[in-house]
Amino acid sequence: MPPLPLNGYGNNGTIDGQGQRWWKRYLQKLLNNTRGPLMQIMYSSYILISNITLRNPPFWTLHPYDYSCKDMVIEDSYISVGDDAIAIKGGWDQYGVVYGRPSKNILIRNLMVLSMVR
Repeated sequence: MPPLPLNGYGNNGTIDGQGQRWWKRYLQKLLNNTRGPLMQIMYSSYILISNITLRNPPFWTLHPYDYSCKDMVIEDSYISVGDDAIAIKGGWDQYGVVYGRPSKNILIRNLMVLSMVR
């Protein structure tokens, strides 16, 4: 099966999560909901993401939803975030243990990473 491309065509495409706007409204107590991830991929296979900029998320930037990934490559990228640059999960607390699907066969190479965590 060929991959489903999420491509920014040309030089670049940008998805802006307007995180600053979300945080401002949250701190003013104008929201009753939690932070949403910028891009959340669920129940998917063969996804190719290229030539895009993901910026200003109120929460995670790119979130594979089922908390376990396999056969994944992250390469030739520049990542600049205010939190974890790459976080690979094999489950979350007791849900991960019950779910029983660890993340595996993940290759990460040739990255420039800047994380502003203090």
